[in-house]
Amino acid sequence: MSEPKVLSPQLITNSEMVYLVWEAADKEALARYVPEGYRASDQGTVYMNQYWVTDQDQHSNGAHPNGWGPYSLTYLGVELADHDLFDGTPCRWWTHYYNSSESMRTYASDRGIPAAPGKTHLEISDTAVEATTFIDEKPVIRSNMTFENRRSPTVSGQLLYLTRRNGKLEKGRYPFVGNVMEGFECQSIEFLDPESPFHDLRPNHPLNVTFGFYSPNLTFVYPGGQQMADEQPF
Repeated sequence: MSEPKVLSPQLITNSEMVYLVWEAADKEALARYVPEGYRASDQGTVYMNQYWVTDQDQHSNGAHPNGWGPYSLTYLGVELADHDLFDGTPCRWWTHYYNSSESMRTYASDRGIPAAPGKTHLEISDTAVEATTFIDEKPVIRSNMTFENRRSPTVSGQLLYLTRRNGKLEKGRYPFVGNVMEGFECQSIEFLDPESPFHDLRPNHPLNVTFGFYSPNLTFVYPGGQQMADEQPF
């Protein structure tokens, strides 16, 4: 008998995470990424998540024979128009996804996420974090943030992502709970390799970050509710 698969949903606890949304430099390019029947947000915004989980016991498959183990991850994509959750959280389309864990890449690919090898490193101090994404050991994205040395009250909610699995579009809700650091400011987002497959998603100049946070302890479900994209209600 083959080793069992890791099944959804999975709970990840206390991840250290940088999440950023910015206005793209090339808004027209975003239309080339989104699936037919959808369009990019009117503001032309791109999202990116850079985070890591440093201990296998931080997630619910820690004791599983095909568990993910410690891993790091950067994913990014295009925010979509007209498919927000009730609270205004936008629906987001994954375009690129770089994960250091082979078993987690398998799990993600099985669910329509464009998973590929890569790693992310976070350099964290009391009031700053630098997050760097590597592909084939080459740094390709670097973001720098500052914040105050105090945590917010608990934040919670759901994120919404669109994927294509077996030729059909699905929406998945990813609930989260944790704290973010107060006084957050993004100082820079650098796309370091002009030959990278995601260079079209680079930020505008001057930089316009429309949303962002650093969390030292974000807990979330991966994924939570999933259903066909056109299924109601959602």
